[in-house]
Formats: sequence, structure tokens, C-alpha cells
Amino acid sequence: MPVDSSYAEEALATLLTVESLLFATFGIAIGLSAATQVRRSLVPLAKRLAFVGAIVLTLIAITAGLEWWQSFITGDHLSVEIVALAIGSAAGLVAPPGFAWLIARALAR
Repeated sequence: MPVDSSYAEEALATLLTVESLLFATFGIAIGLSAATQVRRSLVPLAKRLAFVGAIVLTLIAITAGLEWWQSFITGDHLSVEIVALAIGSAAGLVAPPGFAWLIARALAR
């Protein structure tokens, strides 16, 4: 059953916003991982939080990717502007979870 394109576009915008906010939260986990005398006990928690954040970001990116597909791939019209918007949106979907996994792996070392 096809989904209304305006619903898909609104859902995509919402998911991108949620992904951005979660990536900001992920930044807090990275900040907590800085080893200082006061925060030594927070480092293991920050490492676990980084992995959980990466997993959640990945799940949201997958959901947003489905909405991206609904908005851009199943549409009837294709123009240069739509293709540019689709490419930019796809990069915005993939980058936060990609960076989150790279950072989480670096913190685990």
C-alpha cells in the first residue's frame, strides 16, 4: 500500500531531526570519556554509552532510509533539484551513524 508522499517527507524530516539530536547526545558520551581524576569511573560507562548510541543512531538511520526511499525513489518526478536533494539527504542519513561507529570503536581501544 503506497504511503502519502507528504507523510513520508514529514517523517523523513522528523527522523533526521531525531538523528541529529541523538548525535549531539553521542557527543556528550565522548566528552564523558575524557579520562581525568574526577571522571575515571565514568569512562567505562561512556564507552558503553557510545556503543548504545551508535546502535540507536543506526536503527534510526535505517528507518529514515526507508522514508528516504519512499520520498525520493518511489516518486514520479525526477529533476536535477530532486536528485541533488536526494543525494544530500542520503549523506545526512549515513554520516552520523558512520561517525558514531568510528568513534565508538576508537573509544573501545
